[in-house]
Amino acid sequence: MSAPQLTPYQQGLGSVNADGLNTFEQTCNVFNDMRAVVGVTGMQVWARGGVTINDGLQGPFYWNGTLVNPVDDNANTIVPTGSAQGAWVRNPVTAQIAGFTSTGTALLPNNDASESIGSANKRLATVNSVQYLLYGSASGVITLQGQSAAGTFTLTLPNTAPPGGTSYLQGNGPSSPLSWGSSTAVNPALQRGQIGGLTLSNDGGSPNTVLDISAGFCTSSDLVSVMQLSAFTKSISGTWVVGSGTNGLDTGTIAASTWYHVFVIQRSDTLVVDVLFSLSATSPTLPTSYTQFRRIGSFRTNASSQIIAFTQNGNEFLWSVFPQDYGTTIANGAQSLTLTVPTGVVVNALIFGQYSNSNAAPIYILITSLATTSTATSSSLSMISTQVTGQNIGFGVMSIRTNTSAQIRFNANAASGTLSLCTMGWLDSRGQFA
Repeated sequence: MSAPQLTPYQQGLGSVNADGLNTFEQTCNVFNDMRAVVGVTGMQVWARGGVTINDGLQGPFYWNGTLVNPVDDNANTIVPTGSAQGAWVRNPVTAQIAGFTSTGTALLPNNDASESIGSANKRLATVNSVQYLLYGSASGVITLQGQSAAGTFTLTLPNTAPPGGTSYLQGNGPSSPLSWGSSTAVNPALQRGQIGGLTLSNDGGSPNTVLDISAGFCTSSDLVSVMQLSAFTKSISGTWVVGSGTNGLDTGTIAASTWYHVFVIQRSDTLVVDVLFSLSATSPTLPTSYTQFRRIGSFRTNASSQIIAFTQNGNEFLWSVFPQDYGTTIANGAQSLTLTVPTGVVVNALIFGQYSNSNAAPIYILITSLATTSTATSSSLSMISTQVTGQNIGFGVMSIRTNTSAQIRFNANAASGTLSLCTMGWLDSRGQFA
């Protein structure tokens, strides 16, 4: 028998033909109710639960009379007691996922034990901190496979679209129907520059060799993925090894008095997220299968190849001990000064200091970014000025934009007096406006 044409019926009016009688969905409480009934083709039953009502196994079942010696798995196939042919088969419900996270109720069978992660048509999802495989098909439908207890859970889908483009989730086994709550779409391209958490600090136990990275997230520099990282530690003692508490250098061994840049990195196949240290601020040497990355900060080593102590608050990085980057007689005209701030990127150096005049003539000093036009100083164009011999002028914190060589410009109207310049730290946007 095939399903008849849809026809509206009202109680007490007209009659229902034989085919139509078999298309009305009935309701039962648990699977044992279905085991007591041999169905007919076209018949559908809504089970309110498996063993008890609303235990996560609820859903629609239809009668399949073609099955011979079917096996009752107490989940997807329910066989009437003593029946050698025919069974109640779960009718899977496919639900479209409009966004990154949703909540629902499901029980998922474990049938992916022989599968390996890494194929192009597979992605990872996480349910209650347990990872699951998402299998893509040409139509874009993906099947969630794994093991979870019944109840309400949060499903976190990958940030990258599964094969086929459109993201759908098909409950595998007794995961239907899926009752989805509100969801919010995440498009990494619209999350340009986003970063939260991921604060860097010297490790409490091994501050000279280990860097701590707090939990957080950031959009990858190629705008393909939103990468999420749990609290992490990485050592400068050797080349990169996957996982927290391991070495983090992309190549070589740690160098003395050198700037290193810290990256969050991610595999495109398994979506595993990690941390990497590199001499390059823009092109780290990524481990095999890692394709997404985002620079989240920098650190410098001292003459003993140890991490110099610093603190971070958002985009602000401060040295624990302020280095003096200049302390000599000033030169006449413009000159470049190199500061102890990251190289390879443009930052805003936070500097302060003092000038002592040894000339009876007025001295005018201007400190600017090399991104601006060099301008001669004067009484009306200066940041620091002295009028008498022996006058000391202290100046508070200035924020001056550097170039990628950590340089700024210093300009004076005469070669006289001594300038002392200290670097308190720097402001680093870490790709927020790239």
